[in-house]
Amino acid sequence: MDLSFTTRQTDLIRDIRSLLAERFDPTRWEEVVATAPGYDRGLWADLMTGGRVTIGFPEALGGGGGGVSDLAIVAEELGRGPVPSPMLNGVVLSGRALLAACPEEVRLAQLVSGRRRFVTCLPAEASDGRGHGRSLVASRSARGWLLAGVARFVPYAADADELLVVAATESGEHRLGTALIAVDIGTSGVSLQAVPTLGGDRQCHVVFDSVVVDRDRMIGPPRSDHPWLADVVDVARVVTAAHMVGAAAAALDHATSWAAERIQFGTPIGTFQAIQHRLADALVDVVTARDAVLDAAGSIDRGEEVTTAVAGAKAHCSDACRRVTATAHQVCGGEGIHADQPLHLWHRRVASLVPVLGTIRSHRQEVAAALFGP
Repeated sequence: MDLSFTTRQTDLIRDIRSLLAERFDPTRWEEVVATAPGYDRGLWADLMTGGRVTIGFPEALGGGGGGVSDLAIVAEELGRGPVPSPMLNGVVLSGRALLAACPEEVRLAQLVSGRRRFVTCLPAEASDGRGHGRSLVASRSARGWLLAGVARFVPYAADADELLVVAATESGEHRLGTALIAVDIGTSGVSLQAVPTLGGDRQCHVVFDSVVVDRDRMIGPPRSDHPWLADVVDVARVVTAAHMVGAAAAALDHATSWAAERIQFGTPIGTFQAIQHRLADALVDVVTARDAVLDAAGSIDRGEEVTTAVAGAKAHCSDACRRVTATAHQVCGGEGIHADQPLHLWHRRVASLVPVLGTIRSHRQEVAAALFGP
């Protein structure tokens, strides 16, 4: 399988790196994430209007007409930054949910153009898209639906105009299936509880306390006969893994440069065999993690069965990228622990994404079940 970049993808990488070199200052990371909305609105507008972060969506709606492989490449470059942005949930997860649920072209066009901001609220049990759970339930009522429950760890929720809630639906004692419901952020009964996290992505627990939702706010009918949510989560997991690869690759580049410059015993520490072995192992981790992501993304783009590829990629990236950032800290020694240096940002980015959309253990269980049966 050829995992090399196309000419278009190479140009995309060059374009994003040029933009970030001009517009993004990593030394301002702490300041940016501490100030609402938690990312640079001007830079984000450039990424959106330039079609970079929306490259994986239909051209008819204003997207770039690319595939998941293209989205993964963009996510890796933002992970290298590391650029605070709502891409993973606000664009990829939300956009794919809108595509799968209807498709809902009005909201998709608003998302792709940046005119309206969305976040997706998943039930805790739906981290793999297969166990839908009951932590978010919409019950049929006289006006439409009565929504109750909690969505935990929703990034940049406070900045959204509209919440896309993945909820189990029921009518009386009858379960109807999983549906996507649009709820304005200011709706009565909706409250946000800020949750500080290592990644600085301004996460919230979103509480729905008997929220009344009109019938026309349901995007598509409730469905139990089609794994639409699993398909959406698979894409989001691949893009999340790509983001981790970008952070790990940047940490490795930083450590390699440091090893070439840091003098010890009259010579650069990069000449020591022990350092060379550590950096070589880290390079293997970065390359295999990137290949796992591109393989899974390519499988999705080709319409193949992707359960093992996606779960395996996320599990491998979670382990491999953590090893890389740990190695970078070891190589950089005292420099690696200073908060005014960028290394800790890549470490925090990787660590914060490891449990997103499923733990390493759950991914491995998913692969084992696919290969050997439940």
